[in-house]
Formats: sequence, C-alpha cells, structure tokens
Amino acid sequence: MKKRILSLVLVSLFMLTAFIPAAKASEVTQNERLNVTRILGSDRYKTAVKVSRQEFSISKYAIIASGEGYADALTGGTLSVYIKAPILLVRKNYIPEEVKEELKRLNVDEVFVLGGEAVISKKVVGDIKKIVPKVQTLVGADRYGTASKVAEKKYELTYGSQAMGDSSVGFDGYNFAEGLPAAPFVGQMEGTYLMPYKPGGLLPEIVIGNIEIEEEKEFPEYNYTRISGNNIYGTAVEVAKKYKEYLNKDIDTIILVSGTNYPDALTSSVLCGNRKAAILLTEEKKLSIETKNYIQENRNIKNIVIVGGEAAISNNVENELKNIR
Repeated sequence: MKKRILSLVLVSLFMLTAFIPAAKASEVTQNERLNVTRILGSDRYKTAVKVSRQEFSISKYAIIASGEGYADALTGGTLSVYIKAPILLVRKNYIPEEVKEELKRLNVDEVFVLGGEAVISKKVVGDIKKIVPKVQTLVGADRYGTASKVAEKKYELTYGSQAMGDSSVGFDGYNFAEGLPAAPFVGQMEGTYLMPYKPGGLLPEIVIGNIEIEEEKEFPEYNYTRISGNNIYGTAVEVAKKYKEYLNKDIDTIILVSGTNYPDALTSSVLCGNRKAAILLTEEKKLSIETKNYIQENRNIKNIVIVGGEAAISNNVENELKNIR
C-alpha cells in the first residue's frame, strides 16, 4: 500500500514539473512577440496628417512638400527629424482641408515649403500664409539645389549661419528607396547634410547605396565610407546597423515602409527622430528577407510601426511580423 501511495506521489510530481517549463515557455513567447501597429489614412495626404497627429500635440515648425513627387521630401526628411517637425503633403495647386486643419491644430509659427512653383504653386503658398504667420520657401534650380537649401537651413538652425555643414552623405537622388532610410539617419547627425550625388559636385564622406562615384577613379586618394547592401532592402538594414556607431542609439523600434511605393513613406522620417527607431523597407505582398532576418536577429527590437495602407504594405506582411518570434 505504501509503495502504491509513493508511486502515485512520484507520478503526480513528475506531471506537475512537466507542465511548469511549458507554461514558462508560453509566457516568454508571449512577452517577446513584436508590438505591430499601423499608421494610415485613406490617401497619402491623410496618412501624413495621421503621422503628425500621432507624434505632435503642438509644433513650432512644419514642413510642406509635394505629394506628387519624392525628390524634395526625401532631403526634407533630414530637416524634419532635426527640428522635430512634421512633413505635410500638398498638391501643386491644392492644399487638402486636412492639412489646413492640422496646421491650425499644431499652432505652427513657421512653415518651410520645399520646392518652387513647378511643384507647389503660389496659390498654395498663399493659402498657407493665411494660416501660418511665417512661410519660407526652400528652393533651388533642381533637386540638388533644393537639397542644398535644406542643408543650409539645418545648419542655420544649428549654428546661426547658412554654411552647408561639416560633412555630407551622398545617395542616388533618383532612387527614393535608398533615400528613405538615409534621411532620418543623417537628420540626427549634427553638422552633416544629405545630398543627392551629382558627378562633379560635392564629394560625400559617406555614400549610402550602390551608386557609382565617378571621382573615385579620377582621384585615387579620395576616401569615403560606403553603407550598402545587395539591394535596397539590404541597404536599409545596413543603415540601421550604423545607428549605434554614428548616433550612439540602440534602436528598439522599426518604421516599416514600402520599398516600391514612396508616397506614404515620405513623412515617416520624423517617427525615427522621436523614437529609438530606424526605417526598414519591405515588398508589398511579403516581408523582405533582409528585413525579416534583421528583426529576428535583433531581440532588442520590440515595436514595428507600419506606415501606409494595404495597397503599400499588405496584411500578409503584417501577419508575418506578428508571427516572426
């Protein structure tokens, strides 16, 4: 009888201990799951407003860029991050009512308009002036000239002069996917500006992406650092890896944007400046393998913020993220 009781006790203890590790494992899995959220509006203009509302209750500055092209908004992202101001989008001849209301809600003192009349008309600038006391247009002869004006403004707001800055980061001005992760990265570097690379122009100290630097062949003594991957998704990952080295920042959040569809992503830079975050890219229908691997390998990443609707990043990608750990 005693042997039977002892056997029952041992069996009970075995069964009890067998369940304890399973419970703990389940608890750890739950705690390590990524917090996946999405910011979206019904179009690019409303998405930009949603980003602004998410991040700001008030803002001294706001940046206005064209929602019909990416050239000016890319380099404007550096200014957005640096001065902690939202980028809002407009059409060439029309400012959406949601943008007007957002400027009022933010109680903005000064607006920087990126680009000239070819992208944002006098009428739109005039409408903005009815809402905001001070409006300044940052415009050059082309995307390179406008990028220079953005760099000068960043330097002016830092040091009180309109010099360009101490060092530059170059990228392909005709490849928005490489400019997207570059903008918030450079925006957080004091005395550094982002400039589309142009042969015969300013030589960058850092090059983001796989663009060929022609002067490299002509001047063997010219040295620069290249941050790039095998493709646009890999390049974004390599930029994220540099946050610790250049910014002393341990990222715990990824801002996920489309690598093939620019509109929603243009206004996402400021999210990185306000959080411990970097921008990564994905394909529309599935999570890019480079992005997925980076997230899996970095257990300190806790949050994923998708910017844009299902047309840019599908629910399939969102579900992949939720099940990544």
